[in-house]
Amino acid sequence: MDDARFDALTRTLRSRRTTLGGLLGSVVGLLGLTEAEAAPCPKGRKRCGKRCIPKRHCCTNANCRPAATGKVCRRGRCLCPPSRKRCQNRCIPTAACCGCLPGQVCQAGTCCYPTTEAFQAALAPGGPAVIQLCAGTAYRGNFTVNRNVTVIGAGATSTILNGGGTGRVVNVTSDVAVELRGVQVTNGRVADGSSGGGLRVNPRATVTLRGCLVRGNTVTNAGGGGFLSAGTLTLIDTVVSGNTAHGGGGGAASDGGGSFTSTLVLRGATRIEGNRVLTRGVVSRSSGCVPRWSCGTTASWRGIRPTPSRPTVAAASSTLPPPWPRSSSSTAAGSPPTPPTTARG
Repeated sequence: MDDARFDALTRTLRSRRTTLGGLLGSVVGLLGLTEAEAAPCPKGRKRCGKRCIPKRHCCTNANCRPAATGKVCRRGRCLCPPSRKRCQNRCIPTAACCGCLPGQVCQAGTCCYPTTEAFQAALAPGGPAVIQLCAGTAYRGNFTVNRNVTVIGAGATSTILNGGGTGRVVNVTSDVAVELRGVQVTNGRVADGSSGGGLRVNPRATVTLRGCLVRGNTVTNAGGGGFLSAGTLTLIDTVVSGNTAHGGGGGAASDGGGSFTSTLVLRGATRIEGNRVLTRGVVSRSSGCVPRWSCGTTASWRGIRPTPSRPTVAAASSTLPPPWPRSSSSTAAGSPPTPPTTARG
């Protein structure tokens, strides 16, 4: 190519570059963008209006395929709007249920087991790790729990486990971890000489009651009208009241010894009170607390029956005065005081 033709080509390219630069400037001006805002985004980011955002983030609702998923773009993520909830990869109405299991029904947006038979089947080995019970429902029967599980009710006045007066309401076998939330344990009656009318926690089991009510349970020939714990039992915001035993511990009995240790933990607004111990037909003044050793404060711990194995008893407060005056004749420091005769049972 001779010099004349090369110079002509150079002038043409310069002219086109100037023209394109002018057009780009006009577009940037019309969009209200600065040159920095119009510049390419760094690696791994993309343009979203005047900003550069991570490539995996959404920019507009269209990026979320709202027709298929119901999701909208919120803070760079495809999320369900406030009036809906997520179900797998789509949004459904809040009052709808997402994938109920066999035996469950949809109640106010929650999948729950509506009958005693369905609940018993869910408790069986291989059942779900979390069992949701329905509101306004009484489950009548005697329930044995022999696996790790969490049972959730709709509140202690709404979801009721009723023993029907024919046996223990809940029996937790050894070496499992169980949690009961928002249920009432009531109408258990044990007459076979064993303890724990409403609940029995066997050795090496770990059980938590959260927001529960244990009441109206009876043991006729032993102790622990409300419950007997030979494992680790934690009560959180739970009330144990109105239970009866004929052998001591109208509300509760904690039993440990031999190869296992019993631990009872009270937290939050837990109360054990208003329980009865019947001795030869007479209600003892202890209201169910047999103070062989310290049962804690009368208001919070009434109804507990420690056994001679001295189970470990813990609470949120580290200072728990005994429910009766210590005798001046007590021997070495830390020795249990002599229980009053009216507390037998």
